[in-house]
Amino acid sequence: MTEVYDILENVENHFKDEILVNAVTFGDIDEADLIKQTLFPLIHVSIGSMVYVGTTINITLNIVALDILDDSKEYDNTFKGNVGLIDLLNTQSAILNKFITSIKRGRLNMDEGIVLNNEPSLEYLSGVYGNNLHGWGTEIDITIPNVKVFGC
Repeated sequence: MTEVYDILENVENHFKDEILVNAVTFGDIDEADLIKQTLFPLIHVSIGSMVYVGTTINITLNIVALDILDDSKEYDNTFKGNVGLIDLLNTQSAILNKFITSIKRGRLNMDEGIVLNNEPSLEYLSGVYGNNLHGWGTEIDITIPNVKVFGC
């Protein structure tokens, strides 16, 4: 069985090919070195759950897109005065949208088909991880074929 390796490798490769992403990490986000400023913009991936359903496997991926807000410009408490944050959120949203769209269009570079089971929503993340980080988090529920069973 290599499904976990296969899906994570394809997710990583998708984001590594994205010019707006500087680093892709995996695992417990609380263990990631989020102080290291050279990581950002960052995509962090973890697996929320896996369910074996006959000939398929349902996987929930948790994906976080974060960047450091450059707050060197003084915020004047107006809508237009917060352009840096708006730009950051727009960029991180576009990165996740492109990934979700690639799954829907079957372009995640896996031999077998991947089916998106949900319409992912993005949750705004502001200061959750410190370091003046902002961005979006999402859960993506996919189904992949369970065809690589060895020794059965």
